[in-house]
Amino acid sequence: MLDELRAAFGYLNSKDVFPSTTINKSGPSEQPIDRHSLSRSISRKLEQLGVPKFVPHDLRRTVATRLGDADIGAVPIVVEKILNHQLQGVQGGYNMQEYMEKRLMFINKWQLKLTSNL
Repeated sequence: MLDELRAAFGYLNSKDVFPSTTINKSGPSEQPIDRHSLSRSISRKLEQLGVPKFVPHDLRRTVATRLGDADIGAVPIVVEKILNHQLQGVQGGYNMQEYMEKRLMFINKWQLKLTSNL
């Protein structure tokens, strides 16, 4: 996948897999995309997408909410791990479990729900 992405942006002759296409004083592709790139891109496309205004962080909220719905049923600690949050309190200090099998199980369960609705 990364090779395909690099090829897609090959015309920029960048060393970065995700080069910035924004032109600055040093020209395009001199910097990698920054943490605001996705937000700016979404803002430019909102009308064309025909969806209400949202920011990328809203997608994380949607994931957390949807995974906890009764039909998927992910427990909160697994949702936190899926979102790559650091556990807090006693859990953060003592629980070193990554819950990888459960993460995969709940993500796959959601994927099956999505594809069965198509």
